Amino acid sequence: MRTALKLAIPLTALAAVAWSGTFVAWNFRISRAIRNNERGVLRAAGCRALPSLIASLMPDRRRTFLADVHRLIVDQVAGSGGASRDLEFLKEHEIEATDTIDVRTRKCREIQEWWRKNHDFYHQEWRVWSSRCRS
Repeated sequence: MRTALKLAIPLTALAAVAWSGTFVAWNFRISRAIRNNERGVLRAAGCRALPSLIASLMPDRRRTFLADVHRLIVDQVAGSGGASRDLEFLKEHEIEATDTIDVRTRKCREIQEWWRKNHDFYHQEWRVWSSRCRS
């Protein structure tokens, strides 16, 4: 029994360190990719990028940035087997170059509210090793 316990404690600690390292590494990578508009990295990150993409929807940012982020969100939701009602909602809230600041503010706020209600379906924080959270 003592031998099993002596083995279990370091293995558990090693697993915790590995998980934490993966989590932190992906968060840094995703944050940098959003800052530098690296679409390839964000696509590769899959569902792991969704929380940061949603959080980056700030109405005072450049319209092209918001449109790119919105497109990435729609692609990730569609790629994860998103419900048609969610895809329809996101398409209705597409951020366009002609949107005024008031319209962008409303769309960003409503998308973030949608995420608060639906995030568990599209992303589980603890699954840092997979870009496909629903698999």
